[in-house]
Amino acid sequence: MSQLPSQRERRRYVLVRFVPEGISLDPREVYAAVAEACTSLWGDTVSSEISPSVMAWEGQAIVRCRRGTEDRLITAISTITRVGDERVALRTITTSGTLHAIRSRMYPRPELLWERKVGIGGRIFLARAYSGQKVDLIEKGIKGQEMLFFATEDGEVR
Repeated sequence: MSQLPSQRERRRYVLVRFVPEGISLDPREVYAAVAEACTSLWGDTVSSEISPSVMAWEGQAIVRCRRGTEDRLITAISTITRVGDERVALRTITTSGTLHAIRSRMYPRPELLWERKVGIGGRIFLARAYSGQKVDLIEKGIKGQEMLFFATEDGEVR
């Protein structure tokens, strides 16, 4: 019997980085360290409620847990001092409800190509272009967000 979408279990994802940087760890060993930290700190019952799961990459890992238990998971992760035979610390970067949002924060922001002041419709914006990205327009003192679409002929570079 399949569950309705509203009956699915909600998950949270925690992005952590390994310290020292550049260290590559086996995802199974990272999972074992996280599971051991949860169990030793919170006990078997709470650890099963957290239900941690780990996906590890070069220098970073995404740890999944049940919604509402992310604070306990982060506390347990902060107690880890060793993964397998490596002395390492895991530092939390961010938490999110979707893998897409976590993955967008995994990698550093692309290189800034240029930054200019641009006039559009009598208003002055700071335009920033990043490699492989769209142009960001930032207006100083703005209280809300406004979606702007413009072409080259709309802008006046200053």
